[in-house]
Amino acid sequence: MWPQPFQHTHNAIAHHNHHHNVPSVGFTLLTTIKQRQRWGEADGHAMVQWGELFFDLFYVAGAYNLASILKEGISGLAVLYFVGCFGGIMLIWNHRLLFDAGFAVTNDDALGVTVVSWSHLIILATAVLHIRPVGLMAYPTESVEMFCYALALLLESILVAVVYIIVYLYVEGGPEARVTARRELIKNSVVMAFYGAATVVAGVEFYVNGAGSVQANLDEAVDVYQHEATAAAAPDSSGRPNYVPIVLVICGWISYGAALFWEAFIRFPRLDDVRKVTIPYDGEYIIHRHGEWIMLMLGESVLSLLIVQISYGKEYYVTFYCGILSVMGFQSLHYHSQPHHAEEHAMRRSTKAGTLFFLLMGIYSMALVAIGASYKLLLTEHIYDDGYSEDFMYGLSRQRRSLGGDDMSPEERRKRIAVLFTASLTVAFVVLDLMILCHKGIKENWYRIMSGKGVTVTLVRMGLDAFTATLSLYVTEPQTVSVAGLVVIMLQVAVRVAGSIIFPMEKIERKDGGSSTSDGQGRGSEHSAFSNIMYSIFYSPLPFILPVEHQDDAGSLSDVEENVKSKGDNV
Repeated sequence: MWPQPFQHTHNAIAHHNHHHNVPSVGFTLLTTIKQRQRWGEADGHAMVQWGELFFDLFYVAGAYNLASILKEGISGLAVLYFVGCFGGIMLIWNHRLLFDAGFAVTNDDALGVTVVSWSHLIILATAVLHIRPVGLMAYPTESVEMFCYALALLLESILVAVVYIIVYLYVEGGPEARVTARRELIKNSVVMAFYGAATVVAGVEFYVNGAGSVQANLDEAVDVYQHEATAAAAPDSSGRPNYVPIVLVICGWISYGAALFWEAFIRFPRLDDVRKVTIPYDGEYIIHRHGEWIMLMLGESVLSLLIVQISYGKEYYVTFYCGILSVMGFQSLHYHSQPHHAEEHAMRRSTKAGTLFFLLMGIYSMALVAIGASYKLLLTEHIYDDGYSEDFMYGLSRQRRSLGGDDMSPEERRKRIAVLFTASLTVAFVVLDLMILCHKGIKENWYRIMSGKGVTVTLVRMGLDAFTATLSLYVTEPQTVSVAGLVVIMLQVAVRVAGSIIFPMEKIERKDGGSSTSDGQGRGSEHSAFSNIMYSIFYSPLPFILPVEHQDDAGSLSDVEENVKSKGDNV
């Protein structure tokens, strides 16, 4: 029922539409939902439409609001609410991703599709709007934010249930389509139960025990809301925090991931079993959408570096440009580490690998947003040193050791910023390596490691991860932390380059007499891999966007440069 992500496919849907004259436009009440492809059919080579890009715009604000939770105060509670709110809105994105990759509607202009699509966006906007600092969300008796956020998630889960009920009743496809709809309904019902409980708890706190109760004065409730900055930094000691709603929200979206894990590893471990209970998803479309999702997460780092008060000291600009270069290097690192075609993706290798990749993507995305928040905090430390008034401090000058605690000392604050930065960077590095393992498998990478030079590359990579994890023990000054972060990211990029050169797309002799033809990262020969990297860094605004196998026809790096020059007028 969500808008069709693309219009042209080479599967059974296009064949059906051609022979049965199914209309592609027109204002009608209902539409037909079809299984996008059957097992054994090629992917439809999806093209993302404007509706998906417009949908993604809401997550630009979502990432910014999520980062504000960490910017307003670095503490264990801040991490708890950051993780809880992040998982809730990412599950909304994943629901739409899986539906669009597995099903299609024949008429996007049908009234029913429009109502569902617009409701979907309104609910998402409500959830994003009410992602606020801990000082508001942790006090549901004084602020309505937690209730509204939980209610939005509940309404979204109800909407998802309605969509899959319609799919179950009216979908055109194989028997696995209805089984998929039934499984999604079961998983979503558990999520809905947790979200409903969170909504009830937060609602009772606000409307019965708190500022929204009949006994409360309306003006006092408005006053609480208008002074949210003060409440976020230093909640009223007379308030009573309640962490149950956010814990229930976390249990809700974790239950969905746990269900995916249980299905892949325990319930349906064999591919033959999977084909009976689930539909195939368009791998090319999922890869494309995940690439756009990572751009949204990296966008938080860009926003944090550019939307900030300016300090005119040398240290500020060193931190700023180190941050910009770090984000550029990290996006190069990410896209060089991921496959560009479905055949190389973890989803094609096995159900277990695809499920693990899907779950790791959530952790990885959280780390990227936390890195962006860290850059904002590092830059703001320089502004703090310049003696700006608190109006320019984005709440940072009023951070607390804990809710209702004493003011942080500058040393304590910088220590926490360094810990946040290094911890999130380490998680991103480690999870990125785990995602590569999902794509190629432990056995495949083990042969690469044992082939000789692979041991050195692996040890260097592990050493960089260990150094990053302990970096906050050595340095806490913002300028030094940002420089160290840039060095580590560029070294990681260099290790990836070395891996592409050492392990070209050629056979690697195995201990068991077999051979491998993969370089572990879906890349081509030594020369083409190096050319791909150089071209991406110096010429492409989206590094590593072109698959290496398509660059073999372009020849050497000089040929690539010539192509760029010849096409320059058309860019």
